[in-house]
Amino acid sequence: MEVGCDYCSGWESAVSRSDVDCVMVSVPNKFHHDIVSAALEAGKHVFCEKPLARDPIEAREMVVAAQRSRRSLKVGSNLRYFPSVLKAKELLDGGEIDEVLFARGWIGHSGWQIGTWYSDAEITGGGTLLDNGCHLLDLYRWFLGEVESCIGFVSTSLWPISPLEDTAMASTTIECPSSSGALHAVPITCPCATRSPVDPRHGRRGPFLCLSRLSWGSLQMPCKMS
Repeated sequence: MEVGCDYCSGWESAVSRSDVDCVMVSVPNKFHHDIVSAALEAGKHVFCEKPLARDPIEAREMVVAAQRSRRSLKVGSNLRYFPSVLKAKELLDGGEIDEVLFARGWIGHSGWQIGTWYSDAEITGGGTLLDNGCHLLDLYRWFLGEVESCIGFVSTSLWPISPLEDTAMASTTIECPSSSGALHAVPITCPCATRSPVDPRHGRRGPFLCLSRLSWGSLQMPCKMS
């Protein structure tokens, strides 16, 4: 089929072209590091599909490459652009609700990736926490700030994908400004599961934001009563 564009037989020649300003990397996780790093070193801006890398070492090296080249490196955290998420961010930033007491979300999928490269540990680097959990963790940081501390748990409880996890729980603390201007700790939880997830409900202590259907997930943020 004619698509009206040039093509290359390998990514190396594509990212080094002088008429290319920006590179979009949408390949399995294993190949992110080399392609992203080479594109940045060639002076290109890079948009990389999530997750950025298989492990922190690869991710840090890619960030350093972006800083060294003074080019932009962005990650495809598409949940930020869901209408419900954009509205919640607007309400928080506009001061229309009081300080967040805690945040809780869940995310996962039905396991359709089993048997594909998604269940190959060498290619992916992680299971549902890396593949799905990165979405919620990105939203937590976008809404509230940087993580101060984190603990987690992973297991392979349902699908034959060991050493990858199909069930995970992350608990983190974020320091963010309170209504008085002082910093206060906001605990957040992030359950992930490679199965059809069940939405956990809990009592609310005041008005809260509930962002449902975040691509097989939800995010809830109870807020302090004014």
